[in-house]
Amino acid sequence: DLIIYPLWSFAVCLGAQARAQNEAARRQYKYQNEQRERKWMQTLSIYDSKIIQSEINSQNALMALRGAETDAQLQRQQARDDAQVKYQEMYVELLNKSDTAKLIASGRTGRSIKKLQVNELAKYGRNVSEIGRQLVNNDYKIAKDLQKARAQAKGYVDAQYAEVAFQPIPDVEPPQPVMQSVGAAAFMDALSIGSSIAGIYGAFK
Repeated sequence: DLIIYPLWSFAVCLGAQARAQNEAARRQYKYQNEQRERKWMQTLSIYDSKIIQSEINSQNALMALRGAETDAQLQRQQARDDAQVKYQEMYVELLNKSDTAKLIASGRTGRSIKKLQVNELAKYGRNVSEIGRQLVNNDYKIAKDLQKARAQAKGYVDAQYAEVAFQPIPDVEPPQPVMQSVGAAAFMDALSIGSSIAGIYGAFK
């Protein structure tokens, strides 16, 4: 005998299938959002670490630059101190150890002594000028090296800033799942089943 099942039992089964599909869609949507949240938190953590490291690197670069500036100042001062000592030694030598000083000490006078004295004073002046020229050259070299160090420090700090200048942007939220209407699915499928059963009934007439 042909067993005929009530239409409502098919509708209930088909409605349950729609509910199951909706639940699966909700779970998938929740999973995608959780994944997105975990990825975003990880991205923020990495970005925060980069910011901290960038600040540390920049501070270290600026500290190194300040150290270079201090060294440059000390070098300039040391060069001047050395020059001052050299000036004093040259002057003492001119007064006490030069040929003119020895001849005058021995009692000799005359034009030859004055000429020799002029020559020694000229030599002393040339030596003083040479020391001054060396000081200027030393200052120029120090200033040039310091300018290079400042440019390098600025370039490094700018590069560190560029690495964290743009904040990360979260991924686009996944689209909301399109839910099936459980009642509509059951009703439409019941109509379809009803039409099929009606066709079966027609075959047995």
